[in-house]
Formats: sequence, C-alpha cells, structure tokens
Amino acid sequence: MELYEKPESIFVAGFIGSPKMNFLTAEFAGAYKTDILGVRPEHLEIKDKDGLWKGKLLLAENLGSESFLYIDIGAKEPLVVRQDGSAHQQPGELLCVTPVNNNIHRFDQSGRPAAN
Repeated sequence: MELYEKPESIFVAGFIGSPKMNFLTAEFAGAYKTDILGVRPEHLEIKDKDGLWKGKLLLAENLGSESFLYIDIGAKEPLVVRQDGSAHQQPGELLCVTPVNNNIHRFDQSGRPAAN
C-alpha cells in the first residue's frame, strides 16, 4: 500500500495499480505547479459541470462491477476514469472530470516525487 499511496518514481506509480496511473504534462501539470501530474483512475470523478478538465468520451468499457471511461481531454493519452458498473455515459459525450479530494501525485522531470 505504501508503494501505491506514495510511489517513489513514475515507474512505480505506473506499475502498481490497474489500470495504471494517468500521467499529465504541459498545461495540465502546470496548473498544479509540477512537471508531471499523476492521478489514478479511481481518484477521478465525472461531474455534471464545472469539472477541472473537459473532454470527449472515446470508449466506455463496462466490465460488470466496474467501468473504465477513456476520455480525450487533449493530453498525450486518453484519461482513464474508473466508475462503478452502472456507468451510463456514451461515446462522443462531453464529460467534465476532476480529481477526488485533490488526490494527485506530483513528479519532477526526472520522474521523482516533486516537492509540494
């Protein structure tokens, strides 16, 4: 759990957990005053409006008890959001996403935890 909650590198953060941690750079990370922003799929929530990021739903993967939503927010890779299996969003839908309780990880350019 310590590796999951406080990863000491981007490699560890991406290796522990499934699906892997989302990594955001550029303006997404800059808003948090860091080089690389990490946020786990289960630490993101869909908001009705006024989410931190907005994007188009590319794929809703329903696995029974949970669903993974792949959202294009303009980052290098789609943002993956984990929801319970009752997710009802449809591909093409515009969604607002925000971290739950600001549960994020900051990394510097070398991939190590950044000072908060």
